Amino acid sequence: MLYAEKRLFEMNLSEDNTALAGTLISLMLCRLLPVLTLTEYQKLPTGELPTDILTYIANHYREDISLSSVAAQFGTGKFVLSRIFSNVLGVSFTDYVNSLRLSHAQHLLASTDRNILDIALECGYHNQQTFNRVFKARFSCTPKEFRKSHPGHIEVPLECFFTGETG
Repeated sequence: MLYAEKRLFEMNLSEDNTALAGTLISLMLCRLLPVLTLTEYQKLPTGELPTDILTYIANHYREDISLSSVAAQFGTGKFVLSRIFSNVLGVSFTDYVNSLRLSHAQHLLASTDRNILDIALECGYHNQQTFNRVFKARFSCTPKEFRKSHPGHIEVPLECFFTGETG
């Protein structure tokens, strides 16, 4: 394989030697195949959303989570997972994750005096601007305005985690 890599590097890949380059790449892939770990692709039925996926999201929504990363975690395609979210929960993956994040943020805003940036970061947002924009789009007020109008503890109903609704 080292010879093939060296030869490929020396060829400098011009149009005249693409067949040779393809052959050398195939050779390298054949040598790599025994050391690769293959995972079985899991086809999820589009009419149901496995609870282990919802549990995973509930445990990781504060992290940098995406449709692609969750699909990869469960060995399925992101388009299949997206369709399941839309069909079963009636919301997109992003809306579902934002519902979890915003519900957690509501609780922290009402029950703590932590600054808004810390709350945004704890809830999985990369910056306060994105947090403010998403929060205001959902609740028609800024996090600061929400905090002023909701002093004390807020109970977030469990069904909001499954319907995409909050508050």
